[in-house]
Amino acid sequence: MTSEKADAVSVRLSGVPYDVYYLPVTDSTNTRLKAWRLGESPPGISGGPVHGVCLAAGCQTAGRGRLGRKFVSPGGGLYFSLYLACASPVEAMGVTAPAAAAVCAALWDLGFEGAMIKWVNDIWYRDRKVCGILCEYVDGAVICGVGINMMPPRGGYPPEAGPAGALGRADLEWTDLLRAVLLRMDAFLKDRSAALDFYRAHQYLRGKSVTVAVGSREKRGTALDVDGEFRLVLRDEDGSIQTLNCGEVTRVRMADHEG
Repeated sequence: MTSEKADAVSVRLSGVPYDVYYLPVTDSTNTRLKAWRLGESPPGISGGPVHGVCLAAGCQTAGRGRLGRKFVSPGGGLYFSLYLACASPVEAMGVTAPAAAAVCAALWDLGFEGAMIKWVNDIWYRDRKVCGILCEYVDGAVICGVGINMMPPRGGYPPEAGPAGALGRADLEWTDLLRAVLLRMDAFLKDRSAALDFYRAHQYLRGKSVTVAVGSREKRGTALDVDGEFRLVLRDEDGSIQTLNCGEVTRVRMADHEG
């Protein structure tokens, strides 16, 4: 079944202040929301997207990650995009970290103790990446895409998926997971201080030696913390302290023992 032949189904989630529509299969929920904004609504939906619309899918055939990478999205997962009114690209950038905190907090709510946030926008569980987040600014709105691997594909993940993993709990319904994430999302987008507190308390990188790609340059050092603006606080190899507001952590290892 393809997204072109399957109508989107409206889904009611108790207590969730967002309008949720579900497609069994689509190319990319972010791509579909972008097209919807341009007048190409998903099958079964009329009108344009408004603040608070959430488009979810159980499988993506062309999922996207940061920097144009492919995001492997096998069936049986939860892949969704939330459409939020947004005044500027700078404001849009501020959605990513609270969204990561929301996903991580929701996993803890559902019993996945040990879930952690790998700066900036990945969720790791049992030392594997189980979730990625991609926020994209469009005129007057931000599309916040979240991909959560619920069960691994048959035969495992392909090499291009990198350190991908899955939650691996067959009894978990996607509706329960989505409800938990959206409730936390709503709370953390309204209260950034609560999002920051949770984010800082559940960091995967703290105390680890990391390599961070910032544009064409690389920064190496020990990840110390995340500051009040969700920036990574890094101690360089020469001992100096700096903060990074963007970048991609390309390598992680335990820091050398310090007396």
